[in-house]
Amino acid sequence: MTSVQAPANPLRDLLQKGRASIRAVHEGGAQGGQVSSALTDLYDRVISASFLAAVERLPGDERARALRELSLVAIGGYGRGDTAPFSDVDLLILTARRPSKAILDLVGGLVRDLWDLGLKLSQSVRTPADSVDFARRDLPHFTALAEARQIAGAPALFHELQRKLQRHYHGMALGRFIDAVLEERKKEHQDYFATTSLLEPNVKKSPGGLRDIHLLRWIAQPRYGTRDPELLRVSGVLTAEDARTVGEVGEFLSRIRHELHFKAGGASDVLTRDEQVRISKWLGFENQGALLGVERFMMRYHRHTTALHDLVSRFAHGARRRTGLTAVFNRVVRRRVGDHYLLDRDVIALDPAAPPEVLKRADVLLDLFDLARRNKVHVAHESLERARTAVPACEITPAAREKFLRIMAEPVGLGILVRELHRIGLLGRFIPAFEHARCLLQWNQYHKYTVDEHSIRALEAALFRYVDEGPVGQAYRETKRKDVLHLALLLHDIGKGYEEDHSEVGKRIAEELATLLGLGELERGQLVFLVHKHLAMAHVSQRRDLSDEATILQFVREVKTVEALRMMYVLTVADTEAVAPGSLTAWKESLLTELYSRSMEELTGTAPVADEAGKVEKIREALREKLAKDFEREWLRAQLAAMPATYLRTTAPADVAAHLLAIKGFDPKGVSVAARWLPDMELTEYVVVVRDDLTPGIFSKIAGALAAERLGIHGAQIVTRADGLVLDSFLAEDPDFKAEPPAGRRAEVGKTIEDVLLGRKSVEALFAARPVPPRPARENHPSTGGPPQAAIDNGTSDRCTIVEIFADDRQGLLYEITHALFEMGLSIASAKISTRLDQVVDAFYVTERATGGKVPDERVGAIVERLRAVITSA
Repeated sequence: MTSVQAPANPLRDLLQKGRASIRAVHEGGAQGGQVSSALTDLYDRVISASFLAAVERLPGDERARALRELSLVAIGGYGRGDTAPFSDVDLLILTARRPSKAILDLVGGLVRDLWDLGLKLSQSVRTPADSVDFARRDLPHFTALAEARQIAGAPALFHELQRKLQRHYHGMALGRFIDAVLEERKKEHQDYFATTSLLEPNVKKSPGGLRDIHLLRWIAQPRYGTRDPELLRVSGVLTAEDARTVGEVGEFLSRIRHELHFKAGGASDVLTRDEQVRISKWLGFENQGALLGVERFMMRYHRHTTALHDLVSRFAHGARRRTGLTAVFNRVVRRRVGDHYLLDRDVIALDPAAPPEVLKRADVLLDLFDLARRNKVHVAHESLERARTAVPACEITPAAREKFLRIMAEPVGLGILVRELHRIGLLGRFIPAFEHARCLLQWNQYHKYTVDEHSIRALEAALFRYVDEGPVGQAYRETKRKDVLHLALLLHDIGKGYEEDHSEVGKRIAEELATLLGLGELERGQLVFLVHKHLAMAHVSQRRDLSDEATILQFVREVKTVEALRMMYVLTVADTEAVAPGSLTAWKESLLTELYSRSMEELTGTAPVADEAGKVEKIREALREKLAKDFEREWLRAQLAAMPATYLRTTAPADVAAHLLAIKGFDPKGVSVAARWLPDMELTEYVVVVRDDLTPGIFSKIAGALAAERLGIHGAQIVTRADGLVLDSFLAEDPDFKAEPPAGRRAEVGKTIEDVLLGRKSVEALFAARPVPPRPARENHPSTGGPPQAAIDNGTSDRCTIVEIFADDRQGLLYEITHALFEMGLSIASAKISTRLDQVVDAFYVTERATGGKVPDERVGAIVERLRAVITSA
């Protein structure tokens, strides 16, 4: 049977060949604007030809009517010629008041034809009056009409649309319109964390993206009668530098967006990590010193988008002229503040009559922003521009530095003030190293923001605790030198981007800044310590057994003073919170608070660590009261009495209840496995209850069973009670299920764990039957966690040797590590297991199985060598 080939469609061929030709031009290095124009022209030709072909299919008497009563209008991005390879084609089909059925059929057929050709339409069919009426109620449609351009059909209908639109322009309140488009943009920002400094930005919609250029155009047209940045420059609305920024950043972003679309074969505007690496190579960014090519590319990206976002924000503010009663009222209430400032109801400004030499003094500029903070007003647009221009040459005197320190000591409104100082470059004049951090990407999957944005967010996170009633808020309020704490928050990551360890670089920068600002010896020591050791508290809390008195004592010896402990606690909580939304989990905060409380008790002597029995008993009493309705009272009392103190202090009541349920169903001669889905974490917790004498290597065997079932382990906890009961819990991700694994799957995993622990199956046999899938390729990702490391700490704990592992994660790695420890004759007393995206950071408290003591020093080298071999093997 002979197949019938569909007839060739010349317009489809034109579109496909045209796109291929434009892609070749793009890959040959064409500018983004050239590619957009070529795509726009191609779509215009295809749509015009399709329209004329559709008209030709009408009966003779309807053709002329169609040409009189239909107009095809490009709007939105397509209208302004800002067309990306696979973006929507925004098409408005204008009709006369009462179109005939034949014309309506033509419109329906035309839309179908264009979709069939491969155009992704976003179309609407309206009369000119209906379109403008809808625009009055719908801001996105109004801004789309602002870019309207006729493609084909009746010019009279398009001119009618323009006339009605111009009448609407003249009749609307411009200030309200600007407020409305800014509010609409703000809503769009909420999806992108309202910052230009995102790890994976959207090149169109993130702050500083292409949408900001659209915003400038939308505001400029009704305010200044043109949306062309070059005409705005000629008329003096934009400076030459600002007009150049709009052009350069628009070109940079357009080219990236085109490449994203062409590579994806569809609309794709998010600059993912994979695409960052690929596009940085495509644009020719190479490694330079400590900076990867991708980091240099993203620094360029963030500096461009920051400059654009700042420019458009200033432009919008300047376009909102206050007129009428508002202007009169402001003149009436305006008063002079100090020698150089004018304050009205909502704005403070530099006196226009102030001589130019005044702006050469940094203390005058500091006072401007400090007065804005104290009076809860904005700095006037014109004054911001004058300050920005003056900053590079202004004089930083000792008196100005003293004023800067006084400002940094006052929490209220400090976050906004620091952002404004950074925005105009003045922060970098007082903290020179901070300019190095501007738009510096931390190319890892933990930090969501650039170094400068992360540092300012850390400061804001601490300031937020000013009114917090919890222990962090109390520690913040009791901190005496808040200026030192605030400086440490801004400096803690300042050493990133250099080849040396960032904490060591940060230490030197802190020492230099302390000298520059004239800090006393005590304050200098506090600042240097906080910056140099800013990771210490997080490391100890997450990688050490906090029930071990030796751990607390060693940490206290390093911290030394109550004031340093308070500041380190606040800094660590704020730093963790500023990494990314949700990064400060309740578990992390509880560990930090536990370490803080026990260290404070040791430092002050008010409740010595050795005398904590009463405190733990209060926790047990609270748990007994909370869980009394779920468990028989005496049984509950006995179970809680057997639980270690650290478990009770750091485990949430709901988790304790779940673990007790697993214990309640436990047969002392067997194994109990309970599984529950944790929706907030999107992980399954497997709780295994067993006696410690059932089989050697319990923890390792459970890890092996989970790995054999293809589960990824994100965290684990070992609890061994004095009565020999072992309670091991594992947080696991099941790659076979995007959401909650079904009960049957959880039961299957539990049965595998039980079979392994009871000796019915071996881990080796499971792996042989179910080979672990190969490790995914990582060539697109430069290493983010450094080389794999295995280290042994034989000094911190009096009872155990601590084994630390840092490595790239892979399926079954935890089993391989723990199995190696077992084969080397070591027992795991407790563990801190943490998998963060693609990195594992694990700490095991081990003893010699034969003696129950610490590992002898002569064995350390061999153990480290064996573990390094394990974690570096593919």
